[in-house]
Amino acid sequence: MHNNGLNKDWQFAVTHCQPVSPMNNNAKTTKCADCGAQIASEADALDMSRPCDACGSTKRVYSVSVAETLMVRDGFSLKAKRPGQNRPYLEDLSMPEYSHSRRKYVHRQRVIDRDNDQYIETITDYENGEVIHHCEELLSQHQGHGDAKRKSV
Repeated sequence: MHNNGLNKDWQFAVTHCQPVSPMNNNAKTTKCADCGAQIASEADALDMSRPCDACGSTKRVYSVSVAETLMVRDGFSLKAKRPGQNRPYLEDLSMPEYSHSRRKYVHRQRVIDRDNDQYIETITDYENGEVIHHCEELLSQHQGHGDAKRKSV
């Protein structure tokens, strides 16, 4: 593998996974313990000593089934550095990020390419694919954001 004398120091960091959109599906059943006949939960709750219509038993088996669906999203972040240089020449990230204004997670994708003077950032709504924010410009023109913000004294 030829690397043109460059040592690419790739650093990967996987973000913590965030649960989103939990959906609950709970089911409760009541059956006769002796014959297994289904007993209406509402009727049994009103009169727990009510005998089974099929066999007359008052013994019950109560079952609760809980099923949940959980959507998990993760992402990555990488920085490419050259030996002897502290600042990476390439940064790339693609990960979920919490939007306080929307009160939900959105997808953030950003590339900072210092060699080619390029800055690209896109924020997308996971649920409907709407592009919330897109910025593509020369990195040298990307001022007043992040590290380029003026520091208050």
